[in-house]
Amino acid sequence: MPFAGLSQEEKGRLALAPHAVLDHVGGADGKVDDREAEALGAWIEATAAAGGFAGDVAAAARAAPVDTPSQGLDGLRALRPLIEQRLDAEEAAALREALIALGEQVAMASGGFLGIGSRVCAAEQVALREIGRALGTLSRRALAAEAAGFTKILLPLDGSPESEAALKPAFDLARFAGAKVTLLEVSTSFQDLSRMIAVDAFVTAASVDTLLDASEAEKQAASSYLAGIKSALGVSDWNAIVREGDPARVIAEEAKAEGADVIIMASVERGALARVFEPSVSEAVLREAGVPVLVVPVGKANRGEG
Repeated sequence: MPFAGLSQEEKGRLALAPHAVLDHVGGADGKVDDREAEALGAWIEATAAAGGFAGDVAAAARAAPVDTPSQGLDGLRALRPLIEQRLDAEEAAALREALIALGEQVAMASGGFLGIGSRVCAAEQVALREIGRALGTLSRRALAAEAAGFTKILLPLDGSPESEAALKPAFDLARFAGAKVTLLEVSTSFQDLSRMIAVDAFVTAASVDTLLDASEAEKQAASSYLAGIKSALGVSDWNAIVREGDPARVIAEEAKAEGADVIIMASVERGALARVFEPSVSEAVLREAGVPVLVVPVGKANRGEG
């Protein structure tokens, strides 16, 4: 018999738990949209069909009056004593696992970008962690990431497809650890530009203006590129920085300035244009950064070489 030994009030609280998950996660970005509501419906049908205690909760959620407020996170926090004191260990574990899975399904309901996980905004990431804590559990991946202490990630990019190989591991770690991410692009400095072009014995005012214009244009292009990455991934809370100078030195300096716990960056085998991601740069970052560096290997860059 479903919910044997529980009072009607306790049964009602269990029935509202899935709706509380939807309200807290789906509403984290301002409102619950249709796809998130559909995710709850799909979860109810699948979980009810699977049976067990979680299936009983899903069936009760399906029958719950639609106008009954779930109380969101507060409702889940109030549910924890019931889970710990009134359910046996098997029932409690099944319910926690099912509700955590529902939260993830709701958060992922909006789809993904270029195969990089799901469009889970920062507020939804926080909401998932809050639900886990309210229920007295977190996913194993979240616990592992928290234990590693990775709460701030520095992610250098240079605008190339090769550099974007680091996006997926950074996205996944940020999502499951609730970590903050700073995107960094290192642009060419005025001094470097001046060395890259041929100049006469003297520098004219016009040539200086040309170099300054080129340097400013590169910085603006870098800013636009990073903004595009944030928009495409749905991560408006990620920070974005454009700096000038030597890539390895700038990456190491920004890691310290941002208090980064880890740097995630790509490294290509070879390529004339892969300034930030050639092996010498990643090796220098490993030496200088003072924090763990996750290097994502990328195959030989295709720059027209034989």
